[in-house]
Amino acid sequence: MDIFVLINQLIVLFIVLCFGYILNKFGILDSNFNRRGSKLIINGTTPAMMISSVLALETPPDAKNVITVFIISIAMYTLLPLVGYILTLVIKPSKGSVGVYHFMYIFSNVGFMGFPILNAIYGPTAVFYAGIVNIIFNLGCYSYGILIINRGSDTESSMNLKKLISPGIICSILALLIYVTGVHFPPVIEDTVSTIGGITPALAMIIIGSTLATIDLKDIFNDVYVYVFSIIKQVALPLLLIPVCRLLIKDELVYGVTMMMLLMPVGNTAVLFTTDFEHDESIAAKSVFITTAMSLFTIPLGMIIALR
Repeated sequence: MDIFVLINQLIVLFIVLCFGYILNKFGILDSNFNRRGSKLIINGTTPAMMISSVLALETPPDAKNVITVFIISIAMYTLLPLVGYILTLVIKPSKGSVGVYHFMYIFSNVGFMGFPILNAIYGPTAVFYAGIVNIIFNLGCYSYGILIINRGSDTESSMNLKKLISPGIICSILALLIYVTGVHFPPVIEDTVSTIGGITPALAMIIIGSTLATIDLKDIFNDVYVYVFSIIKQVALPLLLIPVCRLLIKDELVYGVTMMMLLMPVGNTAVLFTTDFEHDESIAAKSVFITTAMSLFTIPLGMIIALR
């Protein structure tokens, strides 16, 4: 694994975030764009990226590893809600933000940062494995994730079937069916889906940067809760999970992909969901900013420790 390639990918994404910040400061972007753009990503480009990750597969990897990744993904997004609940008790946030912090412990930047980094470091097979993780990610994010992020708020009990049947979860299930059946689509369809999905990483980082521009920088660096959360999320939690993953996962590529997923910073989805559900998006935006900045160091160091 080339650590310098990994660092380069992280820097690129962080610069795009800064680009969104600058555009907002110059009045080119505003809060209305942030809100509408968030809806576009959640309901349009991210579901397309999910489908594209399956359609792009040319040579299926070993079935045993595929099953292993499925099991790991299910276990990850079954246990992380419990771990996140416990860790949220550690930082003791206000009732109105407890759901946001809980959500951020669970849903990292698996797709937006994970896909390009894994492609640069490990190649297409790793991207396919990440696509499997992303299926379970989306199933959890668009189902119990909505309940968790609304925890402690006035909308805590507003979950309904209409919200469950979202573009994200429909496309997650569709992607799984495409993989299982092996169905193929005309190149024009695959290219169209890939193009739409490809918008997601840059657009999401621009929106996060634009959202950060609406926050007073003093608030970013004076929020003790965010700092404590970020240290636990980026340092303590991965270090605790490294020996567990090393013991249970035998395939080196599967292990590498799993650790990379666990080392990802707070996902863009946290900002998008807090904006979409009208919570305090500044908490999520500050957490994305700080954990992404930290990840320039914690991801390379974490992978060096994990692979030693």
